[in-house]
Amino acid sequence: MAMVQRRGAAHGGTRSALAISMVVAVLLVAGLAAGGFRVDQHLIGAPAGGHLAAQADQQARDDQAVRRTAADLAGGGSSLDSERDAAANNLITARNEAVIATWLAEAGLDRADAGLERYGALLGSTDHQQLALGVAGTRLFAARIHDLLVKGMPAKLIAISIHDQQLTTFENGKRLLTTAVTTGHVPDLATDIGPMRVLRKDSPWTMHSPWPKGSPYWYPDAVVQMVVWFTDTGEGMHDASWQTQPYGPGSQLGSGASHGCVHVPFDAETALFAWAEVGTPVIVYPGDGATLESQLRQRSVDGDGHPPETTRGA
Repeated sequence: MAMVQRRGAAHGGTRSALAISMVVAVLLVAGLAAGGFRVDQHLIGAPAGGHLAAQADQQARDDQAVRRTAADLAGGGSSLDSERDAAANNLITARNEAVIATWLAEAGLDRADAGLERYGALLGSTDHQQLALGVAGTRLFAARIHDLLVKGMPAKLIAISIHDQQLTTFENGKRLLTTAVTTGHVPDLATDIGPMRVLRKDSPWTMHSPWPKGSPYWYPDAVVQMVVWFTDTGEGMHDASWQTQPYGPGSQLGSGASHGCVHVPFDAETALFAWAEVGTPVIVYPGDGATLESQLRQRSVDGDGHPPETTRGA
């Protein structure tokens, strides 16, 4: 593909609302740690302004719900190890879903993410009551983030996890197709990360190396049957008959990794090509379970979904 010049990537940025929420979260954890299931009411009292007062009221109701559930968990007296493990998985899933929701510009996520991190921090506690709080709170806010994501989804969505090397399509908030894939070779030809969209579709298409012979990235012409383009610098989702290594986690590190595109198994590509429409959002996200801010910092496309000046293809 020809190299196209675009302005540099815009990263997620630090949002003042999230910063404030995280400060409150730290204070609340301190209150929880100091007083068992107690929440310091002066920390969650209604601030000035109707909107902020409503937020504080909601936070108080959430904390009360968490305390009730935590009391039930802790009251049994048995080990919470299995609940801790399940909540830790919820934490990872919710962080990943929060990235997708953020890049879909869904409202209300900052508060849910702050609550998730506040209670998720307690999952490592050796105190039975604090651990119960962590499990109960993580459950509540992970479910809320999932609900926000599903509620705000467009009619169609393509989400690609770099960590899991997995592509998932959603229609009206429901999973439609899930398939293992292979993305761009890390770190030199990694697939761009961030919110993009389907630009066009071609079938068939000849992949022609944008690099000259002699370049370590050069490859001979390769025909693909279907390609769904999502950047104007040569990144698309396509079949790859030449790939012999397995698709899935770790394949972006091997010899079969792409030059920035997303290799999709033929049957899955056939379904994807028929289903995807020009304009369908494509969210490529790290998916490594790190905090929301950590994953947002890995964004490499600008506000219009354009990668920085670079070359990709096949």
